[in-house]
Amino acid sequence: LVRLVAPNFTPDAAAAAVYLSRIIFPVIFFMSLGAVFTVTLQSLQHFTVPALAPLAMNAAIIAVVALGGSRYGGVSLAFGTLLGMGLQAAIQLPQLLRLMRQRGIPFALKAADPQVREVGRLSLPVVGRTLVMQAYTLVERMLASGLAAGSIASLNFANKLMQLPYGVFATAVTTAIFPTLSEQAARDAKEEMAGTLLHGVRTVALII
Repeated sequence: LVRLVAPNFTPDAAAAAVYLSRIIFPVIFFMSLGAVFTVTLQSLQHFTVPALAPLAMNAAIIAVVALGGSRYGGVSLAFGTLLGMGLQAAIQLPQLLRLMRQRGIPFALKAADPQVREVGRLSLPVVGRTLVMQAYTLVERMLASGLAAGSIASLNFANKLMQLPYGVFATAVTTAIFPTLSEQAARDAKEEMAGTLLHGVRTVALII
């Protein structure tokens, strides 16, 4: 994977990247689990815990780096990220289980369930869009791997800065209105959907 993403790394840089990737690889599992917990809670109209989970994640990363960064360098950041992502998922689980017990929702996922298949079908356009975005990032990092040390980090920082207004304003509003839109769509309440959508667009426009 490192050879694919960063083909122009020096041998030392490639070896360091491989080592850190092995530490951080389980993050994919915890990130996916946390995302499922987040959207499930949001679909049940509960937003506080999902909103606080990333704060707990970042606090864990900062704490680990502050305690071990001077001694272990980038390794502390890798372990901090792993711990933070695990904490992000774990902090949401108690409320999710409580809500599911209250509403009689089974904590199980059956691939043969028609609703699960429908979600899979509806998610295909989103998956396609995500693949395109990841391909862009892959090419970007492949090119940057042959530049001066720190170039990939600079691209990452620039991307975070570019995404800041979207993440702070647009995502906050859409996260709140999407469950309501879904519920209105299920009732075929088109006028209510139009009102909710218009309210969301106006709110984002006003904030920006």
